Amino acid sequence: NLISKWAPSNAKGMFRASPFGSNLGTAFTWPLMSFITEHFSWQSAFYVTAIITFITSLLWFRVVADSPDKHLSISHAERNLIEESLELNVMSRKEFPPVSEMFKSKPFYALLLLHFSDVWGIYFILTSAPMFLSQVLKYDLKDVGMLSSLPYIIRLISAIIFGGIGDLLWSKKIMSTTQIRKVFCIFCE
Repeated sequence: NLISKWAPSNAKGMFRASPFGSNLGTAFTWPLMSFITEHFSWQSAFYVTAIITFITSLLWFRVVADSPDKHLSISHAERNLIEESLELNVMSRKEFPPVSEMFKSKPFYALLLLHFSDVWGIYFILTSAPMFLSQVLKYDLKDVGMLSSLPYIIRLISAIIFGGIGDLLWSKKIMSTTQIRKVFCIFCE
């Protein structure tokens, strides 16, 4: 929803990388929590992340808006620039998705499998990597935090790079939007 209402066609790939900011949060959280756990207690790590999450949520609700026309601090010139550059097929009214048609669709199941696999892999790394590094490879807790953050940093950097490549391929008309989405879902997700 945010991408369709905020990003012009020639920048959707780079804008698509913005949700990967959660990877940046995870990359900072691992070393921070290792430090807190090592110097204070494991319970403190939960309190600190709860406080950070609360502050981040307040900032999100203050800064982010569904569309440029609902944003509190955007200038009229910037709003007009964004709205004029958007594709005309952005729907303003909400429609109920055709659920029965979705469940008959092979691409729906392909996307379901793709996203399930992606999320499963991320959560597997999230929950198992620190334990593996600590118990099997015998790294110190402070090193575990830094090493555990590396996959998330790489994922964020890759999202930015491949988002830019997708935008370039689209703007040069080398690939269509559908082709870019299919290829990038298979090889980059």
